[in-house]
Amino acid sequence: MTTSTLFKSFNPSSASWYPDGWDDSIKFGNNLRFSYPGSELSDSTKTMKKNDIFVVLPGKNFSLPDLIEKIKAASPSALLIDNKFERISKKEFSQNNLVFYKNLKNQIGFIASGFYKNPSEDLDIVAVTGTDGKTSVVNMLAAAVAKTSTKTAAIGSLGVVVYQENGQKKTLKIYSDIGLTTPSPVVIQNIFSFLRKHKVEKVFLEASSIGITEKRLLGTKIGSALFTSLGHDHLDYHGSIEQLAFAKAELFAHPNLRKIVFTKKKSSDLPELRIIHNVIKKSKAKKIYVDSVGIGELEKTKNELDILLKELDSSMAGTKVGLFSKNLDPQEFIVNIFGPHNLQNLSLVAGYLLETIEFENLPDLLKTLKTPIGRFELIISKNFPVVCVDYAHTPGALDVTLKTLRKILDSPDGNLICVFGCGGNRDKAKRSYMGKIASEKSNWGIITADNPRYESLEVITSQIFVGISSDLKKNWTIINDRENAIATAIKQAKAQDIILVAGKGHESTQEINGNFINFSDREVVTRILSGSK
Repeated sequence: MTTSTLFKSFNPSSASWYPDGWDDSIKFGNNLRFSYPGSELSDSTKTMKKNDIFVVLPGKNFSLPDLIEKIKAASPSALLIDNKFERISKKEFSQNNLVFYKNLKNQIGFIASGFYKNPSEDLDIVAVTGTDGKTSVVNMLAAAVAKTSTKTAAIGSLGVVVYQENGQKKTLKIYSDIGLTTPSPVVIQNIFSFLRKHKVEKVFLEASSIGITEKRLLGTKIGSALFTSLGHDHLDYHGSIEQLAFAKAELFAHPNLRKIVFTKKKSSDLPELRIIHNVIKKSKAKKIYVDSVGIGELEKTKNELDILLKELDSSMAGTKVGLFSKNLDPQEFIVNIFGPHNLQNLSLVAGYLLETIEFENLPDLLKTLKTPIGRFELIISKNFPVVCVDYAHTPGALDVTLKTLRKILDSPDGNLICVFGCGGNRDKAKRSYMGKIASEKSNWGIITADNPRYESLEVITSQIFVGISSDLKKNWTIINDRENAIATAIKQAKAQDIILVAGKGHESTQEINGNFINFSDREVVTRILSGSK
């Protein structure tokens, strides 16, 4: 089936966000809270506490028998189970604490919402979707709004981060074990309830394509939605770029949306963008169009855009940009943000803020913002190469990060070096592409372990190597131990070089054969540069 045929057949509606019976599920959740006072909902055997109501949702990671053994040891006050498992469950548990519900997976978000007294009704929820840039946009927005108006929170890859009006921020440790970009429906409603209790008013949320497809946001009232980009990621789950686009497009069919901010990219750049743009076009929400262009690029469309951010110059000290908004006088200023991808993210932030902050006042706020930890984070130490730690784990992100570093490389004699790997048990098709990109954009590099999980590291690295042309293979080596790979790159590099350590960014662990080992690229680099290795 062609993209155009799929495109015509895809028509999401409000029914996908409010399936039959949703209102009954909210009432059921409310009644469940009264029936089990003092209990919390839980859907994780790792974090379940005694007297919790455990939501039994078997999946690819845990079968029902696996869950049964783990549940028995935790002594929950009740089990909430789909009707289809009724016969099995009654054999294993006392019927006194079994609660059955039809179509539980699609209704649990509404049940959880009712259980926690519909917290998203009292919060302004802003969801951000896209292949790359979600974490940066969510956290820059949360920081910006907190500085100008109210207490905010960001939910996503960095966990749950609360931003105070005084510029302080705090990562909530109680949600440190989420492990998902978009938390489960049970967890997310619990988070909303906690944030409401602690006087947070605006919540900026990463809406991953998998999270949308798995119905994790059902039961959440979303007021605004932003779209960052579409690229090659999670195709092992979705099957194709078209299906990936369908998943992201679903967000913009949410009937509660008041505002949509998105990048005005041509569908000729990637035909599947039409899928998303078409759904946005049909939405009744207000649309805010933004874009960014690089040095020397034309800005022919600037009068059609609500926000255009143009790169004027860049160096290690920052990026000089011009900010345009239709017929208003352009503003020039310097931001501590690098690269067209991050400037595009910043244009989305500016677009969202445009309704509440006067255009001429935007520069003063935007130039205070930084990308989150592990996102184009430059670590500079005298007499050593500059090291950039970045989360780039998709072909598109790796490509644009290397291009940006090449642009700011100060010395004509300097080399650009890349240390990276690919995750195990994930999207194998992208590995050769990443090998090709890294080898063509870098002078030399080292392939190492990312999060191999349960997959053979030798298999992963060999698949990366397939993408490296025969004449460039001599410039690349394999060092399986990631810390040793980083140390070797720093030792062999010259002071005028730049090293990109890509793939893990903010992450503080490395997953190998089911074990999570303490490991931070940022800490390793800092320790080596300080001479303490």
